[in-house]
Amino acid sequence: MKLTRPTSSLERFVLVLGLASSVCLAVAAFAAFGSPHEAGWSHLNDLAASIRANVRAGWSAVTADVPTKAGEPVCLEPASDVVHWTRAQAAAISPRVEPIAAVPIPGLSAFDALHSESERADIERHKLDDALSLAEEAAVKEADAAWLAQARLRTIQLAARLERPETVRKHWGEARAHIDPHIVTGDTSTLLLCLLAALPSIDAGQRAADAEQVVESWTAEQLPVPGGSPRMERTEGSPYFECASDPRESALRARLLTGCEAPREWTARFDEFDTRRRREALRAMVGSLPVDAPADAWTIHPAAGELLAVRATTHDSFRGHMLLRSTLERAMRAELEERHALPEGFALDLSGDASALGEPVGAWLDLAPAFPRATVRNPDVASILRGAESRTLWLRGGLIVLALFVAGASVATSFALRRERRLVEARTSFVAGVSHELRTPLASILLMAENLESGRAGANLERYHASIKREALRLRRLVDDVLDFSRLERGKRFEARIEDVDPSTWFQSVAAEAAEACRRSARDATIRLHDGRQERASGNSTVNSDVHFTSTHGVLAFSGGFDREALRRAVLNLIDNALRHSGATSILLHAEMSAGGTLVLQVADDGTGIPLRQRGAVFEPFTRLSGSESTSGTGLGLAIVREIAIAHGGTVSVRDPNEGPGVMLEMRVPIGTNPPLHLDDPHLEAAS
Repeated sequence: MKLTRPTSSLERFVLVLGLASSVCLAVAAFAAFGSPHEAGWSHLNDLAASIRANVRAGWSAVTADVPTKAGEPVCLEPASDVVHWTRAQAAAISPRVEPIAAVPIPGLSAFDALHSESERADIERHKLDDALSLAEEAAVKEADAAWLAQARLRTIQLAARLERPETVRKHWGEARAHIDPHIVTGDTSTLLLCLLAALPSIDAGQRAADAEQVVESWTAEQLPVPGGSPRMERTEGSPYFECASDPRESALRARLLTGCEAPREWTARFDEFDTRRRREALRAMVGSLPVDAPADAWTIHPAAGELLAVRATTHDSFRGHMLLRSTLERAMRAELEERHALPEGFALDLSGDASALGEPVGAWLDLAPAFPRATVRNPDVASILRGAESRTLWLRGGLIVLALFVAGASVATSFALRRERRLVEARTSFVAGVSHELRTPLASILLMAENLESGRAGANLERYHASIKREALRLRRLVDDVLDFSRLERGKRFEARIEDVDPSTWFQSVAAEAAEACRRSARDATIRLHDGRQERASGNSTVNSDVHFTSTHGVLAFSGGFDREALRRAVLNLIDNALRHSGATSILLHAEMSAGGTLVLQVADDGTGIPLRQRGAVFEPFTRLSGSESTSGTGLGLAIVREIAIAHGGTVSVRDPNEGPGVMLEMRVPIGTNPPLHLDDPHLEAAS
């Protein structure tokens, strides 16, 4: 036999949806993350990619405004922080000046003799007039151009010392006309030395015109001056770089500009000359001037151990800004800290070979030509991998637990919906059943009352009175069931009214009612006490009123009490359930007192029985077995029996009979000297 539990489409939908969701979660737990090892490397790669993106953003912020972001302005000259050049100037190479130096004359010549005698006259005898005469005589002799230039220079210097301006101007005119600017005395142009020696003797208005040739050659880088090739040097104790120049060159330029009261155009020409020298010094430092820099950011290039920041000003012109490597790295670290770009434990290696910072994480970062192999490093990559693997395992476990929870919740929800539906159906059936059950005894009572009123009862008055009483008792049981149902709906337990009871009298009364119920249903009834006499009633026969109830422990007697009416209802409900739903032909009512003071009441039948898996459910309110839908009843009988047993601290269970087919319902109630136990939870037992 099966319990009638049809499943609705809503219940199936909830169950299928929940189970499908749990399967999807279980599949996602394994498919979404892959193996924990792969998930660890994937997490590390994602973390490295995020860090690299943050580093690039920080680098862009720093290089967008190098002079501000890099701290103090680190520039080429204290007065000029940049060097400008165009593409053409970056590719152009300044012409090299090949100085012409005087070389020794082989053998003894008239020029050499006069020149040597002039030097002795000046140095040893301090006779400037003789020295000047000898130098003038040597200057007209045939000799190498470089030696003749030396003679001219000596003549001008001696004349200037003797304060003979006419002689100075005469020989300066000869020098300006015949001396090649490339001829040097020491490492300085002989023509420049002649000009500087002659300047005091030249008229002030004429000095600029006479010096124009020298200035033009000088600013065109065709005049040998002290200092050689330009070079960039960092000023000691200063963050600035400057183009190194020989102090002698600066002194010569100052004498020239001061002596000639230099016109404004000379200043511009010398400024351009200085810019070219800085450009050449920068070229010598970096190899070649960059011409591929953008206009919106500075591009950082290596420059002899330091850095060159380059930025385009127009399409064809560029500006350079010298930086200290330490300054830029400090600015970069500050920017990354401000952006929180590097998680704890990570470091940025701009050089690409600082293995002391840890293992490289991810690929190199090509930030700039000066930093082509910047690397993100971490000293404990294995710990990061272990953490990611652990998180993956926890996520997988959490999804599996969630999948199990969803599956359980869907099953529970489906059963809850089924139970709610069944309760609604049971309530409807209960109302209909109670209405029918109430009408039957009422109709009988009304009919017999009308017969009595009309005098048609005749000699059957006693039978009429007994029938009215029986139907009234039946009506009372129905009302009691309704009241008990109302209490159960409100969550209240049955309360037993304990009183002293004569067990023999009580059981004979209950046995008589049970026999009467069996007789009305045309069923055989056997009512016995353990090891006592028994008598069978069938059809319209009656139970012998002299039957005695005895046991191996003596007469059924005890001290204490129980709720006589409640236990009576419980026994009659068990009898009624067997008569209505079992299909049995014989009913057995058995009572005994155990040694522990427990009253055992058993009702057995030889009907169809109850499957093991459904025995616990028959004590639930409104539960009906399949095949019993056509029988009358409220579906509360066994539920009320359970409540009465619990109120007495006892239990009720379903068992197999000792022999033959059918089922046995057994109620155990502790009485006698044992006080009843009032428990909240049902004590149900389904035994085979």
